[in-house]
Amino acid sequence: MIFTSPVTHYESYARTIMQAGLHEPEKLEADSIASVTAHHPYWLMSRRGRSYYEGFKGPDTGGSPNNIHKGVMSVIKATIARMDEDRGHPFVMYQPLIILEGRLFEAFLDDKRHIALVKQPWIPLSFSYRSPAYDNRRFTVLFVEEANLPDLLQRFDDTLQAWALLFDQNPRLLKQAPKR
Repeated sequence: MIFTSPVTHYESYARTIMQAGLHEPEKLEADSIASVTAHHPYWLMSRRGRSYYEGFKGPDTGGSPNNIHKGVMSVIKATIARMDEDRGHPFVMYQPLIILEGRLFEAFLDDKRHIALVKQPWIPLSFSYRSPAYDNRRFTVLFVEEANLPDLLQRFDDTLQAWALLFDQNPRLLKQAPKR
């Protein structure tokens, strides 16, 4: 279960998913990337995960009570390592992803301030990573149910196609031209 709240101002633009290759990504206007935001799950969901809980873990499961946290930390560290390897590419998009074997639920306060519990195919979790070895950064880790992975991958493909079209129409967005 992921506990969510509305998207904040610092989570609502392109910088939350892109890490390399654009001129000043924080200055991209929402209307200039509308073709991209129409596909990516970050912009399709009005809330972000803030906390999590792995339910139904009894003593007989043999697992650690903080498997979700371990997974989040592992995928973020892997993303950072990949980002360090990819420096100098014209455009790179990173997507920390955790695939769940089981059901994924979102818990949030509805308009009447009651707790709502809704099954979701995927949920973006906003996570502030702090480490003495790296700069502090905010990552958005996407949790997805295994059964919904094909649909999510299609959305990623659609998103990449939309970026490609945007770059063809606006090559000045890139720091360097892609090698052809």
